[in-house]
Amino acid sequence: MIMDAVVAIALGLTPAQPGTAVRMFHFSERDYAGLLGRYQEDVDARGITHLRGFDPRNGEPFELAVNARGRVEGTVGDTYVIFFVREAA
Repeated sequence: MIMDAVVAIALGLTPAQPGTAVRMFHFSERDYAGLLGRYQEDVDARGITHLRGFDPRNGEPFELAVNARGRVEGTVGDTYVIFFVREAA
């Protein structure tokens, strides 16, 4: 579920403020597919998770890389994004 949150933040679908928890609503997988669109998730040999897909609102491609420490870096359309995530305690 955290990768859904990463995609939602990167696409601007979930507001996020530094140091605060992101509130994700509990929808079915089908509902998330409608909100987030479909995306691919792959893990490379270094343990970096790569998320690739298209913004369902405007069709812009996104490509994000999430490392083991929670650093997210990538592009959404022409926008370059960097932020950090971690599981809530």
